[in-house]
Amino acid sequence: RLLAQAQLALGQVPKALATLQPLLDSAEVEAEVLTLAAEAQLQNGNAKAADALFARAARMKPTDPQVRTRLATAALGRESDQFVYTELNTIAAQDSGITAEMALVSTYLRRGLTDEALKTLDAIDRKRPKEAGHHMLRGQILAGRNDLAGARRALEAALAAEPGHLKAVVGLASLDLRENKADAAKERIQTLLKQQPRNTSALLAMA
Repeated sequence: RLLAQAQLALGQVPKALATLQPLLDSAEVEAEVLTLAAEAQLQNGNAKAADALFARAARMKPTDPQVRTRLATAALGRESDQFVYTELNTIAAQDSGITAEMALVSTYLRRGLTDEALKTLDAIDRKRPKEAGHHMLRGQILAGRNDLAGARRALEAALAAEPGHLKAVVGLASLDLRENKADAAKERIQTLLKQQPRNTSALLAMA
């Protein structure tokens, strides 16, 4: 299944479908395999086959948040955006995880709805305050809106959650450069290199 996910991420849809076929033929096929195959069929332009696979997955795990989230996101372009937002918000409210919220953030950003994306990140923060990933995403959104102070706060929160987080350090260094603080940017990367001398990505950032 992981191989098929990687192939889909690379746009290798026929290969992903071929990888999934033996799993689909199994008498004990999993709902996650069905939803992955459905996504592949959607990318392949075969909506009818995708609908059938999604329906099978939903029958197997009608309350599973991940299955329901994939069903909702698959409806983009076929149902109204508001329908998808409502479905994902409903799933998010019923689930202790953040799968639906992350799907919402991604969907909002594709539609250019950054205010809604940030509100959803607030909900994620309430569920997972000590994880760096959503702080990073908030920082990127705010930096894109030229809210450098807000972006800095978000990236610092990511760094507090995960000390030495490379992307957070590089993001803060980028903000330093945007504010004409080249020395501060250089110092950040040098400090990281002292902590992680074999970090090749940090070395590249210094170049």
